[in-house]
Amino acid sequence: MDGKVADVVMVFIALVLLASPAQANKKVIFYEINTPQNYVQKGGFSGFTNRLREDGYEIASISKGSLTRESLSSYDILIITPSTQLKIDEISSILWFVTTKGGGVLILGSTAATANQLMIPFGMTMDDGILVDSTDTIANMDSTNFIIRRFSDSETTRIIRAGVAQVGFYRGSGMFLSGSAECIATGDSDTYSETQSFQTGSFPCIASATLFGRGLVFGLTDADVLTNQYFGSYDNKKFAKNIIDWLSITVPPQEGNFTYEECQVMIGQLKLEKLRIEQEKENTQSTLDRLQKDKAATDSKLVTVSAELEEIKRGKIGPFTRNQWAIIIAGVLFLVAAVVLSKRGKAPKKKEEDILGELGYEFEDDKSKKPQGAGEEIDIAALDKELGEL
Repeated sequence: MDGKVADVVMVFIALVLLASPAQANKKVIFYEINTPQNYVQKGGFSGFTNRLREDGYEIASISKGSLTRESLSSYDILIITPSTQLKIDEISSILWFVTTKGGGVLILGSTAATANQLMIPFGMTMDDGILVDSTDTIANMDSTNFIIRRFSDSETTRIIRAGVAQVGFYRGSGMFLSGSAECIATGDSDTYSETQSFQTGSFPCIASATLFGRGLVFGLTDADVLTNQYFGSYDNKKFAKNIIDWLSITVPPQEGNFTYEECQVMIGQLKLEKLRIEQEKENTQSTLDRLQKDKAATDSKLVTVSAELEEIKRGKIGPFTRNQWAIIIAGVLFLVAAVVLSKRGKAPKKKEEDILGELGYEFEDDKSKKPQGAGEEIDIAALDKELGEL
C-alpha cells in the first residue's frame, strides 16, 4: 500500500469515527419555471417537500426568470422536472453547479424529449416508450403501473436502497446508460416497453446515479413516484429520502483517480448512516420510555383489578361479604317488624259490635229501649170503636 492510499484509508477511518450530520444546513432549490403544478413544491410535490423540511433541509424554488450560476450558488441540491426546453445558459449553469460547486441534482423525467436535454450530459438517456409489466401490476391499475423490486448492489450507492424493498412505478419509461452512470433500479425479466426499445429479459433501468466531477446526479424516469398521489405508497417515501440524502454528500476537491472519489462518496454514506442510527436510537428510546409508562399504568390497573377480583371471589359486595349483608338485612327487617308490631299493640281494642257495624251490621244498644212505634201490638177492638164513633 503506497503512501497516498494509506492516507485515504486513514482519512476514511477518521471521518467514520468523527462523522457529523451530512445534511445539516443543506439547502434545496426546486426548478419550477414553466413546470406543471403537479411537479412543484407547493403543489403535487408538497408531501415530498414537507418530508424534506422534517429532515432539516431548507427549501426554496425558482419559478420566474432564468436559472443561473448566481441563483444556484447558495444551494446544495437542485430538483428539476424539465417540462419545456431549457436555455443553453441554464444547462451550462447546472453543469457548473455539479462539476465545480459539487452540488447534487435530481432529474425527474416527465417526457423523454425535455428530460434528455439534461440527462444525456450525465450519461443517461430516457426512452420515450412506456414500460409494461403484467406480473407485478399494481392492484386496480393497468400493466403500465407496476412494482419495482430490483435494486443495485453497488457499495457507492447502497444508501439509496437502504430500507427500500419495493417502489411503485407509474407509466414511466426505461433509460439507457453510458459513461460512469450506474443503474440503481430496474424492471424484472418480463418488463418491456411498448415501443420494444426494451424487450423481455432486458431488465430495463428506471433510475440511475453518477458521480460527475465534484457533484452527484440522480435520474428517475417517473416523476409521479414523488407526487402526493403516490408518495405514501410502498417504499416511495423512503426511496425519495434516500435519494436526497445521497445527493447531499459532499465530495471534497481532491486530486486523484475515480477510486478515491468513490471512497469520499462512501464516507458521506457512512455519515448519513451514523446519523440515521442515532435518530433511530432516539426514536427507539422514546418509544421504550412510552412503553414503560404504559406498562406501569397497566400494572397499576392490573393490581386494582386483581384486588377487586379477589373481593368478588371472597363474596364481597362493596365493603361487606354476602353473609354480612344477609345479617344486616335480616336485622333491618327485624327492626321494621318490631316497630310495626309495637304500633299495633298501642291501638285501642274495638268492640265486637263496632267491628261488625263497620261491616254493615246494625245492633240495638238496649233491648229495653225501643223506638217509638216499633214492636207495639195493634188493639183491633179499640180501633173499631174509634172508627165507629167517627
